[in-house]
Amino acid sequence: LARDMARSGSEWGWGKRMPQQGVIDSLISTVTGILAPHGPAVGAIAKSYTPGDFSVHFFLQLAVILLACRVVGWAGQKLLGQPQVVGEMIAGVILGPSLFGLLFPDFQLALFPKETRNVLYAGAQLGVGLYMFMVGLTLNLDHFKAKAKSAAGVSAAGIVVPFLLAALITPMLLTVPGLFAPGISNANATLFMGACIALTAFPMLARIINERGLANSSLGTLSLTAGAFDDASSWCVLAIVLAEGVVVLGVPTY
Repeated sequence: LARDMARSGSEWGWGKRMPQQGVIDSLISTVTGILAPHGPAVGAIAKSYTPGDFSVHFFLQLAVILLACRVVGWAGQKLLGQPQVVGEMIAGVILGPSLFGLLFPDFQLALFPKETRNVLYAGAQLGVGLYMFMVGLTLNLDHFKAKAKSAAGVSAAGIVVPFLLAALITPMLLTVPGLFAPGISNANATLFMGACIALTAFPMLARIINERGLANSSLGTLSLTAGAFDDASSWCVLAIVLAEGVVVLGVPTY
């Protein structure tokens, strides 16, 4: 009886390892074929990406990113008590070369090939721009007028302190080989470090304020206004430093 049962299991699916392996191999082959470029050869590249390939990769990447953000964001909220946007930032690290690319480099390269990253970057910038537009629509101008002086004071502190810190640590960092471009002055290096430290992750700040229900409060308006002033001032300083680096040192900014 045991022999008959084993034979029946082998015939009807209990031991069907080879057909299952064949299905998996077929699925991998199909996905690989979808993700592979289908255009003509360009230079030394055997095949190039067609507009259809860019479209397939973009929507597939978007689906994977949204799924990872929802899952990791939910886990961050439930397990760690962190805002959704913090989990979404961690999801980006997971999908990047730090984890996904380290464990599955071939699959990560097939899903996020170098040729399609510019399209994904443009879509991400569009999404950030639209979100910041929505944040501007919810900004309470009455609170903004009432908190203008306080926001200016908070913003000034958020700019002065990072630049003072940069002035203290930059002389030491200039001695580290390869950290700064050769020939850069202490003043330019200090301005660069100060701007980098003072820059705010403004979209993340706006997300956290909205998720906490503080968007229409005076505290939320104060935080957004001070963050906007900080970013505007820091980006102006950074633009000046980069422009001088291009003119004086000939360092490319791309």
